Amino acid sequence: MMAVMPKGDKLAHRGTAEQLLAGDAFEDETWTGLDLSAADLGNKEFVNCTFNHLKLQKSRWKRARLEDCVFEDCDLTGLDPTL
Repeated sequence: MMAVMPKGDKLAHRGTAEQLLAGDAFEDETWTGLDLSAADLGNKEFVNCTFNHLKLQKSRWKRARLEDCVFEDCDLTGLDPTL
Protein backbone atom coordinates (compact mmCIF):
# COMPACT_ATOMS: atom_id res chain seq x y z
CA MET A 1 0.00 0.00 0.00
CA MET A 2 1.35 3.42 -0.95
CA ALA A 3 1.33 6.29 1.50
CA VAL A 4 -0.16 9.48 0.05
CA MET A 5 1.44 12.75 1.07
CA PRO A 6 -1.31 14.70 2.86
CA LYS A 7 -2.49 17.94 1.25
CA GLY A 8 -1.87 19.95 4.41
CA ASP A 9 1.72 18.74 4.50
CA LYS A 10 2.59 19.86 0.96
CA LEU A 11 5.44 22.20 1.80
CA ALA A 12 7.25 19.52 3.80
CA HIS A 13 7.16 17.17 0.81
CA ARG A 14 8.04 19.33 -2.14
CA GLY A 15 10.94 21.32 -3.32
CA THR A 16 13.79 18.86 -3.56
CA ALA A 17 14.46 15.96 -5.86
CA GLU A 18 15.27 13.81 -2.84
CA GLN A 19 11.80 14.31 -1.35
CA LEU A 20 10.14 13.50 -4.66
CA LEU A 21 12.23 10.37 -5.13
CA ALA A 22 11.60 9.17 -1.56
CA GLY A 23 7.79 9.39 -1.72
CA ASP A 24 5.45 6.75 -3.12
CA ALA A 25 2.31 8.72 -3.90
CA PHE A 26 1.47 12.39 -4.31
CA GLU A 27 -1.75 14.35 -4.70
CA ASP A 28 -2.21 18.04 -5.62
CA GLU A 29 1.56 18.65 -5.57
CA THR A 30 3.65 21.03 -7.68
CA TRP A 31 7.36 20.71 -8.42
CA THR A 32 9.35 23.46 -10.09
CA GLY A 33 12.86 23.67 -11.51
CA LEU A 34 14.18 20.27 -10.41
CA ASP A 35 16.82 18.26 -12.26
CA LEU A 36 15.53 14.70 -12.37
CA SER A 37 17.62 13.56 -15.31
CA ALA A 38 17.85 9.75 -15.36
CA ALA A 39 15.69 9.54 -12.20
CA ASP A 40 13.69 6.40 -11.52
CA LEU A 41 10.13 7.58 -10.91
CA GLY A 42 8.61 4.15 -11.46
CA ASN A 43 6.08 2.61 -9.10
CA LYS A 44 4.92 6.05 -7.92
CA GLU A 45 1.44 7.51 -8.05
CA PHE A 46 0.75 11.11 -9.06
CA VAL A 47 -2.78 12.54 -8.91
CA ASN A 48 -3.53 16.11 -10.01
CA CYS A 49 0.16 17.07 -9.89
CA THR A 50 1.98 19.78 -11.82
CA PHE A 51 5.57 19.52 -13.05
CA ASN A 52 7.06 22.94 -13.98
CA HIS A 53 10.37 23.45 -15.77
CA LEU A 54 11.78 20.05 -14.80
CA LYS A 55 14.70 18.30 -16.45
CA LEU A 56 13.38 14.79 -16.97
CA GLN A 57 15.79 13.58 -19.66
CA LYS A 58 16.13 9.80 -19.69
CA SER A 59 13.92 9.48 -16.59
CA ARG A 60 12.21 6.13 -16.05
CA TRP A 61 8.48 5.82 -15.26
CA LYS A 62 7.77 2.06 -15.37
CA ARG A 63 4.52 1.25 -13.56
CA ALA A 64 4.04 4.90 -12.55
CA ARG A 65 0.45 6.10 -12.41
CA LEU A 66 -0.32 9.64 -13.52
CA GLU A 67 -3.87 10.94 -13.27
CA ASP A 68 -4.80 14.50 -14.29
CA CYS A 69 -1.17 15.67 -14.23
CA VAL A 70 0.31 18.59 -16.17
CA PHE A 71 3.86 18.95 -17.52
CA GLU A 72 4.73 22.60 -18.25
CA ASP A 73 7.94 23.46 -20.10
CA CYS A 74 9.67 20.22 -19.04
CA ASP A 75 12.54 18.60 -20.93
CA LEU A 76 11.29 15.07 -21.69
CA THR A 77 14.13 14.13 -24.05
CA GLY A 78 14.70 10.39 -23.93
CA LEU A 79 12.02 9.81 -21.30
CA ASP A 80 10.91 6.18 -21.47
CA PRO A 81 7.66 5.22 -19.73
CA THR A 82 8.48 1.51 -20.16
CA LEU A 83 11.80 1.47 -18.29
